[in-house]
Order: sequence, then structure tokens, then C-alpha cells
Amino acid sequence: IALVFEISEGPSVHVGEVIVSGATFTRPDTIQNSIHVHSGEPWSQARVDETLDRLRQLRVFQSIDIGPFAVDERSEAASPGEPVLRDVRVSVAEINRWVFEPGIGLSTEQGPKLTLRGEQRNLFGRAHKLDLRFEANWRPEGFLENGTGPFALQLRSADELKKLEETGTRVVSTYTIPS
Repeated sequence: IALVFEISEGPSVHVGEVIVSGATFTRPDTIQNSIHVHSGEPWSQARVDETLDRLRQLRVFQSIDIGPFAVDERSEAASPGEPVLRDVRVSVAEINRWVFEPGIGLSTEQGPKLTLRGEQRNLFGRAHKLDLRFEANWRPEGFLENGTGPFALQLRSADELKKLEETGTRVVSTYTIPS
């Protein structure tokens, strides 16, 4: 038995327009800076995969879909020898930008604990992240030595701030910019 394979190469496919949809808050330039598929270039799955990875690294989308639009007669009507142009669709769905997490707990080391965390995950539409956390521990011996009670947060000097830290109360913030 002899098998003969006949392969006929079709026209090359090049990228037409890159059309982004689904972003309501993320700035267009933030998305465009992560897209490595450009008009006029030959279609490259490696470039599509690189774009997908870069968009995921922003951590502001719950889903991302990249692919060519469906074929229509116009895209197949290229002259022989000319590349077929295919528009590329980049569809995204954004995550919830705000997160609030209140909590109470009991630490064997620090006693009763109250925590509050707030996070903004797409600050100014640039995929920056701001995370604020507040943690207070109640200690039977008192919160501040000036007798204001266990949860009074009246800071008047650097010395009082130091005493506040010693009691286990912390305010922490982090600001993250995607690489």
C-alpha cells in the first residue's frame, strides 16, 4: 500500500485590525501596551499567546479571549499571492475592582482582633493596585496609656504612634504597579 499526500499551501493570513471589546474601566493604552499582535503582521500563534500572558499579568480581567473574527467572503477574496487579512478580536471581562474584607478573630498571642481590608484592583484604569489594611488588638491592660479606652485612635505624637504599634494595632498599605 502506497500513501500519497498532496499538500497545497493556501494564502498566508495577516492581521487586519485589532479590535478590543469588554473593557469598561481599564484604559485603552493599558490594554494596548500588552497586545503583541499588530496590523499588517503575519498571524502568529506565539504572539497571540504572548498577548494573552501579558493581559493575564495585569490581573484586572476575569476572562480574556483572543482570536480571529469569523471568515467572510471579503476576507477570502484576496488576489492570488496576496495575504488574507483577518481582524483579530480581543475580548475581556473585568474583575470587580473593589474588595472589602471585615473580620474579627482571636489570637492566642495578641487577644481579640478586629481587621478591615480594602483593595482597589484597577486604580485609575491602569492596572495599579492599592491595598489598605487596618488591624487592632484589644488588650486588657488598655490600648493607650492616656486612658482613652481600648479602641480610641487619637494620635497626637510620634510617641503615641509607637505605643499604638506596641499594642498590636497596625495600618498597612501597599501600592502595586504591574511589571
